[in-house]
Amino acid sequence: MQSTDITHGPVLGDVTAKSVRVWIRAKSELEFEVLVVPQRPPFERALVTAGHTRQDEDFTGVAHVENLQPNTVYACLLYTSPSP
Repeated sequence: MQSTDITHGPVLGDVTAKSVRVWIRAKSELEFEVLVVPQRPPFERALVTAGHTRQDEDFTGVAHVENLQPNTVYACLLYTSPSP
């Protein structure tokens, strides 16, 4: 079993033809990256969007992924690391 600092999510919302917001909640403040690629991995040429959770926002964070193509299926991967 894999351990993670994420307690809720990811949740996708505010979807438009060219963007989506990715929301998470964590145990503490942390930096995260959302990687997206059309169809399926590998993620070598992924579109990367950074976000971070904040204590004053109840350890939630949102990454706004932009420049997506309409009517396209995407694969998504989330990386996390502790905030400095």
